[in-house]
Order: sequence, then structure tokens, then C-alpha cells
Amino acid sequence: MRKIIFFIMVIFLFANDSTTPNALLIKANEFINNDKIENAIDIYDKLDNKSIVEASYNLGMIYGFGINNIDIDKKLAIHYLSKATQAGHKKAPYYLALILSEEEDINKNQIIKLILESAVLGFDKAELEFGKILLDKNNTKEAKKWIKKSRMQGNIEAEILWEESFF
Repeated sequence: MRKIIFFIMVIFLFANDSTTPNALLIKANEFINNDKIENAIDIYDKLDNKSIVEASYNLGMIYGFGINNIDIDKKLAIHYLSKATQAGHKKAPYYLALILSEEEDINKNQIIKLILESAVLGFDKAELEFGKILLDKNNTKEAKKWIKKSRMQGNIEAEILWEESFF
């Protein structure tokens, strides 16, 4: 019985440790909400160096879309979002595709592949976008499948497209 109590105490201590990746992610998000973006970036950088996928994704979003007045840096955004994509983050491939689609020499099939990857992982915006791509290619049956998936997750734009396209 003593071993069980000790084990529970150890788990509780580590779960509430302010240096765990989850606690640090929460702290970084608080910094963003309080307009202390540089502090958040410092934390995300440290976590990224420890291969914490959410930190890589967040850094990619910050640099890719200029969150909290940070200068957009496409090269850094692509680096971090690629890293998060390789690690299996469900939203990263979609946003990587958005950033890459602005490049002049990008292969359209690579963009579609990234959107599909994100859709397969269950990101509603990617499911909708892939459905639109299929609609443009007159593949209504498959388009309907992907738009429905997005719709089932509560995506309003998918709901509107569903009503306009299929009814």
C-alpha cells in the first residue's frame, strides 16, 4: 500500500511540475495572450529543441502568419511547419501547404499532397479544402465524402458548400 501511495505522489508531483512540456506550452500560450510574444518564442524554441511537436507547429504559425506583430519569415515558417508535419501534427501540413502555395516555383501536386495528409489526419479545414479540389476535378463522389467529414466536425463553410453543391 505504501508503494502505491508513493507512486501516486510521484506522479502528482511530476504532473504539476512547471517545467514539464505541457506546463511550458501553457505558459507560452499565456505569454502570447499577454502580448509577450518574445517570451513565448523563447519557450517554444526550447521545447522545439526537445522535439515537442506542438512547439514546432506554434513557431511555424507565428513566423508564417506574423502572429502578435512578429515579422513574417517564410523560411522559418516552412522549417518549423515541415518539422511538425514530419512528426504527424494534423494541422501542420495544411498550413505548410498554404505558405508553400505562395511560392512561385512550387509543385501544385505537392500542395495537394500536404492538404490530403492533413485531411487524412482529421483536420476539418483540410478535409473541406481537399473536397473543393476534388469538386474542381469533377470528382463529386469523393468530394462529397471529404466535405461531409468536415461538415461533421462542425465546419460552417463545409455546411454551406454542402447545401450549395449537393442539394
